Amino acid sequence: MSIPQPPYKTFAETKVLEILPVQSLPSKIPVKSKPTKIDGFRYINIYVQADGLGSSSDFVDLRVEFGLDDRGLGKANCYVNLEANLSSQQKINPINVSGNGMWLGRRGGCYIVRLPVMGPYVEVSVTNQTNNPEIKGRVWAYLVS
Repeated sequence: MSIPQPPYKTFAETKVLEILPVQSLPSKIPVKSKPTKIDGFRYINIYVQADGLGSSSDFVDLRVEFGLDDRGLGKANCYVNLEANLSSQQKINPINVSGNGMWLGRRGGCYIVRLPVMGPYVEVSVTNQTNNPEIKGRVWAYLVS
């Protein structure tokens, strides 16, 4: 006699995506990705990497936007959480992350941002907050169901 299998999956499905390929990040000017489809996942772990950072005061900021389609329908980078035990008058929270204090190695720095997926498409922009125009950056995502 065999043991019946549950009708649900017992493991999380995952996927790795390149959202923004390696490219130069001009000083103080945001570099934006194209909309990337992430439908079907519950969390996104966004890896921000920057090569060429020289000191602990050098960093790259991240802005995240979720949308309903690849043309920008419903696109927003702010959210309000009205889950249980929260009053109904909540402030809008931007999905902006400062890279100030990011880990720096020999070649550059990196950090990870974990967010619930709030739409079937995601778009990111990164901003080199240094005066060095030689910084190169990339953004990857690890999606978890």
